[in-house]
Amino acid sequence: MASIAVMIAVCAMAFQYAWLPSWDEEATETLVRFDLDEQDGVTRVRLTHSGFATEGSRDRHQGWSQILGWLKSYAEGRSVFPVV
Repeated sequence: MASIAVMIAVCAMAFQYAWLPSWDEEATETLVRFDLDEQDGVTRVRLTHSGFATEGSRDRHQGWSQILGWLKSYAEGRSVFPVV
């Protein structure tokens, strides 16, 4: 008797980003998606933040590069925040 096992790996995660700051009149609910791709023991993270009403609204959301830098440091075993 033979059996077949199927393994489905999670490779994407998405969540609604509903922070609507009062100072941004163009703010709309947006979508943040993380795609994970593993090759040869290395996982690549791709972040896509979409759904902005205007370019101006998108330009005001520039914090992801810093957050992804923290994630990279953590994954490499380095301290994410300075020790006080």
